[in-house]
Amino acid sequence: MIASLNRTYSKTENLIEQEAIEINLAKSDPAKFAPLYERYFLQIFKYIFKRVESEDHANDICQQTFIKAMTKIGSYQHKGLPFSSWLYRIAQNEINQFYRSKKRARVVEVNDSDLPELFEEIEVDVREEQRQILIKAIEQLKPEEITLIEMKYFEKRSGQEIAEILDLSLSNVKVKLHRTVKKIKLLINES
Repeated sequence: MIASLNRTYSKTENLIEQEAIEINLAKSDPAKFAPLYERYFLQIFKYIFKRVESEDHANDICQQTFIKAMTKIGSYQHKGLPFSSWLYRIAQNEINQFYRSKKRARVVEVNDSDLPELFEEIEVDVREEQRQILIKAIEQLKPEEITLIEMKYFEKRSGQEIAEILDLSLSNVKVKLHRTVKKIKLLINES
């Protein structure tokens, strides 16, 4: 078991080292950004697509995300998290800009498999009527609150990764998540 953990740690360490080399190369020559783009394009596209429900819009936003990443790679600083966290932050900013410019409502995709942990957190039974009440409660949240719930409970991201993506402190993420869960409980109780 220890040998397996060592191999996993070694692979992660090697990936971080490889990524650091690629980032430094891209900082000196934008044409060297390609390996980072190829590694992260699909996961960033899926992240965006899940939030905009249109393949065309997702493609446009993803393209903008990578253009900004490539042009701003010189300002990237490694903070102990994967490079993808920085890309997610750029993508989230682009998604927010998309909704502001289009004056459209933010979409949230909720799968039944995403709900048990959130139901446990808000301390309600998992029943169909509760599911509908929860969805209505989520629809009443502010976009930034929805993003927090989505990242924590639907995408299973760590607090530290959420903090990096949203450019917040970890303690701020915890406080905002706590307040949002409390707000959901209130909205459910009012239903």
